[in-house]
Amino acid sequence: MPGKARPSNVSKLRPAQRALLKLEGQFARLKDESASLEQVNVRLKQKLSVLEAIVPVHERQEVRLPSEPPRSPSVELSEPPLGQFCCPSPDPRSEPRGPGTGSACSSGGIHALAAARRASGSPGPSDDEVHSRWIRSWLKWAREGALLLAAYETRPSERYLKRMEEAHHALMADVVALNLHHRELISNMSNLNLDTGEEETPPDNFWQEVANGLRLSPEQVAACRTTLSLYRERMAAVLAERRTLAAQLDACMRALTQKEAGGPAAASGRRREQLTLEMEQVSAALADNVATEGQCVALARDLLGSPVFSCLQCVRGTVISYPYMPDALAIVTAAAAAQTATGDGSGA
Repeated sequence: MPGKARPSNVSKLRPAQRALLKLEGQFARLKDESASLEQVNVRLKQKLSVLEAIVPVHERQEVRLPSEPPRSPSVELSEPPLGQFCCPSPDPRSEPRGPGTGSACSSGGIHALAAARRASGSPGPSDDEVHSRWIRSWLKWAREGALLLAAYETRPSERYLKRMEEAHHALMADVVALNLHHRELISNMSNLNLDTGEEETPPDNFWQEVANGLRLSPEQVAACRTTLSLYRERMAAVLAERRTLAAQLDACMRALTQKEAGGPAAASGRRREQLTLEMEQVSAALADNVATEGQCVALARDLLGSPVFSCLQCVRGTVISYPYMPDALAIVTAAAAAQTATGDGSGA
């Protein structure tokens, strides 16, 4: 009849059918929640896997205190073959760079090296001497690696892989002799062209080509993505803290300037002492913040120095990175951006 509302389709359903529709809706929601939780579970498992690989590398670095004398090569060489895949150049001329550049951002490496020498009571070689000796050692390692890699790719043999490990052990002996195993040096990377001896920025897509040349497996690509995610999470907190500390330091400096000028903020000498002490505390916190940034960058190096990567990939990465030293963070970032894997993880 006109004016009489028609009953809805739902009202025509039997109670059992309505209950079934309700259950189907609940099931769909639970299914979506389950899929979301499964994704979270996968990401957490990937993070755990990466941390299990890099934490031992990190711990081996941490136990080497600056006051500790260099250990014998036989002890030092027990590290995974990639322990120095991305060992930075101890270049005293390097400048700190921001986290967005793909390179390290702390300039504390050489200062840490000098502090280690002072603590040991031995003056040791100068920074320039250390730099020159390290460059010579790296060039020798790169040349031997290139020859062995060419031989292996022509005639694959375990003999060449063994010689690669021996060449890497020789490099590690130089690392110990030059006292380069201090963790602060991780953040002292420099884009040094080993052919010209000049600082320069690698060409565009350079590190992407290096990452592609490593012939990474899907598992290695996933590990790089997880490591990059960890790096970004930690760096976000580091940079947020730095902004806060920088604002505090700026406020202290302005107050001290006004005090010296006898402005409206002028107060007693006690207030000046308080501001000076606060500024020193904030400066120390900023120094710790920069050190933490270096540890964030070290996540990439620790990953490349872990058993996740093979000795053959160590050599391949060194050779393909020439005329530069491998940049761990840049390589991990490029690998994380890879759309497809190109190998089985052995580097062959």
